[in-house]
Amino acid sequence: MKQIFKISLLMFIVLSFETAQGQRVLKKMSKDICKCIENKEKNNEVVTLEGAYTDCIESLLEKYKKDLTDEFGEDLFDESNNKAQQLGAELGKMLAADCQVFIDLIAEKEVEQVESAENYYERGEEEYAEGNYPQAELYYLKALQKAPDNFEYHNSHGIACFSQGKLYRAIGSFLNAIRIKPEDHMLYNNLAEAMYQLNDMEASIKELHTAITLNPEYCDSY
Repeated sequence: MKQIFKISLLMFIVLSFETAQGQRVLKKMSKDICKCIENKEKNNEVVTLEGAYTDCIESLLEKYKKDLTDEFGEDLFDESNNKAQQLGAELGKMLAADCQVFIDLIAEKEVEQVESAENYYERGEEEYAEGNYPQAELYYLKALQKAPDNFEYHNSHGIACFSQGKLYRAIGSFLNAIRIKPEDHMLYNNLAEAMYQLNDMEASIKELHTAITLNPEYCDSY
């Protein structure tokens, strides 16, 4: 179902959902989608335009499936036609008109297109320093989208995840950083700390040994 609703949200197409009842169904659904996105932000989830929109639509499909198929046909979700894409775009138009959190995400999306990886990283550092770890994680991810081979961005993303207790995600980021810069002892120390928090003492000791081998004077590894 995810592929069906994967559309360009900033280029809405002209649609033909014109029945009064159909419009009422879509209007009600758009309000629920708006509430869903608002709740994601309140819960400090990492929110992006496409991700929040797609996740919220999919979470509400079961609730509205009967009303939607009654109004727009049993073949609404048939991948052989474009009705689902049209419905998704119509909902997007309604959200862009009435849902402030959605409007804010659109504005953020437009800013993303001109911001550099370094700008995102700096914003991530600012958020991290303020203790806003979910937002820091988001900005580090945006930096990585533009510069996926930057070991420092991977490491900082790992630290932001670690600070939220997302240990497996942190380990993945530390490993990515090590893959890019295997000679950096600090990365192994960070990986060892994450392993330690998972009670994997053997792996933690192994990574600490590597960090000490690379830099015997690095006290944090002892």
